[in-house]
Amino acid sequence: MKTVPHAILRIGIILALLTHSASATDHYVTAGVAPNLPGSLSHAVANLSDGDNIYLQKGLYNDPEIVITNDNVTIVGYDASINNGQSDLDTSLSVPTSPSDYYGNYHNLVMPLFYGDDRTAGTAIRVEADGVEIRNINLTSYDRGVSMVGDQNVMKRVFASNLGDPFHSYKGWGLAHFGHSNRLEHCFVLNAGAEAVGIRGDHNVAEYCSVFTDDPTMYAATDYYFLVTANSNTSQAKHNRLSHCIVNRDYLPDTRSDGGKTHQGHGFCITTFYKHLLRNDGSGLYDYNPIYANDVATDNTIEFCDSYRVGEPVLLRGPGVMDNRIVELVSHSFGGLTLTSGAKNNRFTHCHVKNTHYFQDPNSSSLGFNAGVEFFASYFGNTTDQGVTYHAQGSYPWEPDGPSGNTFTNCLFENVSAGILLSSYSDFTNRINTKMVKDNRFFNCTFVATPDPAVITSLFYASRGNSGNKMVNCIVHGFDYFERRYFAFNESNPAVIANHGIIPTDFEYDHCNFDNNGFQAPSNADITPPTGPLTQGSVNNVAGNFISCNDFPTGFVNAVGNDFHLDNCANCGAVDQGLTLVELFQKYASDYSSGEPNDFFTDLDKLTRPVGGAFDIGAYEYR
Repeated sequence: MKTVPHAILRIGIILALLTHSASATDHYVTAGVAPNLPGSLSHAVANLSDGDNIYLQKGLYNDPEIVITNDNVTIVGYDASINNGQSDLDTSLSVPTSPSDYYGNYHNLVMPLFYGDDRTAGTAIRVEADGVEIRNINLTSYDRGVSMVGDQNVMKRVFASNLGDPFHSYKGWGLAHFGHSNRLEHCFVLNAGAEAVGIRGDHNVAEYCSVFTDDPTMYAATDYYFLVTANSNTSQAKHNRLSHCIVNRDYLPDTRSDGGKTHQGHGFCITTFYKHLLRNDGSGLYDYNPIYANDVATDNTIEFCDSYRVGEPVLLRGPGVMDNRIVELVSHSFGGLTLTSGAKNNRFTHCHVKNTHYFQDPNSSSLGFNAGVEFFASYFGNTTDQGVTYHAQGSYPWEPDGPSGNTFTNCLFENVSAGILLSSYSDFTNRINTKMVKDNRFFNCTFVATPDPAVITSLFYASRGNSGNKMVNCIVHGFDYFERRYFAFNESNPAVIANHGIIPTDFEYDHCNFDNNGFQAPSNADITPPTGPLTQGSVNNVAGNFISCNDFPTGFVNAVGNDFHLDNCANCGAVDQGLTLVELFQKYASDYSSGEPNDFFTDLDKLTRPVGGAFDIGAYEYR
């Protein structure tokens, strides 16, 4: 092959760009023009070439589904009354801050509004090209908002609302990117029943985006707010980033009375596809087909995000969900950080989870207890379903284990009804002993129970086999019990679990402080094997290995006022009571090396630690 000199190649590229720019056409579109007539949006789309621009005047648009197949196209809303028609709204639009703000200020009088008139069908805009940018548009009442399949596409200030059949269990998609190196910036989605913001692929970014729901009906409420996933569209989701984003279920603030009345919602989610198809294995029996077993979602980041009133502020689900990082997330939700179905080696740092509560199970009299961190082991049902008998009942060798190898560093779990949930989910077979929660670590975390006298609190709710888990330099404050049982999904037959014996929480506690609890600080000398029948809500004896733990007063600045910074009071049990630097490296070198320096060496305020000869215990370092 003949080699082209670099200088000549660069000149050729420049000439190509100039030629492309010179041939680009600007299409100006006015609201109210009948579809397919000159001046209408559909007419402009039908006459597009690569690199063209479409300028949409503010107003109401009822064109049929817009499909873009040309590369490097720009669709931008503008205001002809500003700056002699040259304003594209970039300087006058901000992201709505609430549903009422959206309904009151973002309409066809200020920006282009796509109106579908039927939220059970249709897509507003579908892109099947690369390098397409959509800016400054609003859309409502479709089944799907904007779906972009391709690379290097951009959505900026795209607002979408009321998407999907409210009587269907999984309908309504907001804004979706399928591909690589795509961006969403300053976008807003309200009431997308299934998925509000969906990302499939690699190196995609969503920044300063907000997802709200204010619809209290069961299926209209958003299911997945932000979903980064690998599924049938792509086998991997890597190096994606959600930054400075918000999820908000903007209704029913008393969440303890809300269980089952509406969808509780999954906030920031990283998953692999978990539904398995039934197949005939040749023997006349059926089994699940793990066709997505190799899908992965790795090296993704969720940072500087906020969650309000959803069931799971963060959800990591699937055996291929690993090595992801969640940084400085603040949750005001009623559920906790949730890991399930084999999610492993993920890192949570500088996170603050507030106000998890219990809720009434809609199908029984039981109470569901939401914890600061929730470990679920499986999500694939029992041994029979839909009248079909599965192959190899009770074994399921392909089924993922429980979450393992995940770390939580410098995190505060405040006003929680439970600290950690080790759940059997709906699985009451012997898999509770084989599909275990293993080798998870909590470094410098603070667990504070809710002071609500109506709530019986416990550090653990446990019905799942577990091993090798550790708490290091952690504070446990204000819990009624050390450990209780959680049977919300099988209240009618607790003997099913009882047949498999007592399953204690098998944690190790290294330099932890147990303060103001309804039980004495455990020590190894106090531990006796749990005995007696397993009954709902039973309080079992403490198990585990306790190293240099104490029960001195922690010395919070103002626990009643929810200020859990440390005060260096006399005889307090937190300041300089943790591991030294040498001990940290010697005992937990693998955890340190797999993280980043700031994971360990800055506290929840991002201030340097340790100050003094040893780490302070808990999420904050005294200074």
